[in-house]
Amino acid sequence: MLFRRRTKKPIFAHIRDFLWPSSGWARSLNYLRHRIGRISGSPHNIAIGMACGAFVSFTPFLGAHLLLAALIAWILSGNIVSSAVGTLVGNPWTFPLIWIADYRLGRWILGASQVAHEPTARSFRLMMEHPLDALEPIFWPLLIGSIPLGLVAALIIYWPVRGVVAEYQIKRLERLKKKRDERGVSSGERLAS
Repeated sequence: MLFRRRTKKPIFAHIRDFLWPSSGWARSLNYLRHRIGRISGSPHNIAIGMACGAFVSFTPFLGAHLLLAALIAWILSGNIVSSAVGTLVGNPWTFPLIWIADYRLGRWILGASQVAHEPTARSFRLMMEHPLDALEPIFWPLLIGSIPLGLVAALIIYWPVRGVVAEYQIKRLERLKKKRDERGVSSGERLAS
């Protein structure tokens, strides 16, 4: 193949790069900034899409985050591609923290006691026989707690993304205009001679 490695990369190197990029976090974040800045649309629409993705990342609907983010972004006239990027707020490092915060806030909103349920042989048997019934006491606090936390995350994401995208688009237009002007001068010089 044209772009294949000569020596195959070991599985541990793949895992290490997934957990800690070999090029560094700064380069990875800079790449993400460029990708977001190049998405077509207004800064408001791109930021709305990112905020929708961040909001959905807090919900317990793990397999449907991309679809839900796209649907909410479409309803709010946000950018659907940036909503997919916004779902990266929920990732293997942040999901445990998000779920704990969702659950605790949801239990507090619902007025449930803060004492955790101790697993018993009966609860384990119930989980094995009727898994949906066993997950119901966990699902509702997760869902209720995810709404305010998701809204806070969406607001936190919206303003910086809007500013970064607006600045990136302005600088990009200035660079394109400068290149166009340089090409116009060089072709004008050729015509004069």
